Amino acid sequence: MFPNTFGHGCTPRRCIAINFVGTDQWVDLTAPQGAERDVVRITAADLRAAQRTTASIHADALKNSTDVAVFVDLDAMVADDARTALNQMNRHDALTGGPTHPDSLRYIGTPDGLAGLIDDIFRTRVADGVTVRPLSLATLDEFVDTTLPALARFGVTVGAARRTLLQACRRHYCDALPRRDDIPAAHSA
Repeated sequence: MFPNTFGHGCTPRRCIAINFVGTDQWVDLTAPQGAERDVVRITAADLRAAQRTTASIHADALKNSTDVAVFVDLDAMVADDARTALNQMNRHDALTGGPTHPDSLRYIGTPDGLAGLIDDIFRTRVADGVTVRPLSLATLDEFVDTTLPALARFGVTVGAARRTLLQACRRHYCDALPRRDDIPAAHSA
């Protein structure tokens, strides 16, 4: 168990979930610790807004003697280096007509950097959980192969059963994600 970092009865779970873009498929990848809680998903334009919303939800839950886990949505595009990820995000936005979720947090960078951001979200009490929304099949693959193992050093683990579930969901829903080859190359003026 992680220590109580919210100042009341809610013990953070450090949860990771994945939402397959273009679908309603949402999978909590972290095994429940202790009693099940209600899950509240939020979107926020920045980390400070997410932190305020999380604190408000936890305060209301405390008044009502309920336990909730607040998950913040995070759109992600990762690559081996930040410049490549940014180019891929620009191509993705050109293909889709702009940000997929304009009011949502976005991460553009490396898989290890994504793990670091997720840990920062937990340590700074922005949310109990992060719902990662990979914006490409390559990002989903990097999330599974690199980001999830990197999160283990921060105390976030995904059990074998959840990894198997994730792989099954990936096979079933990967067609909803734009592939690198589907994203038109950026043209220079």
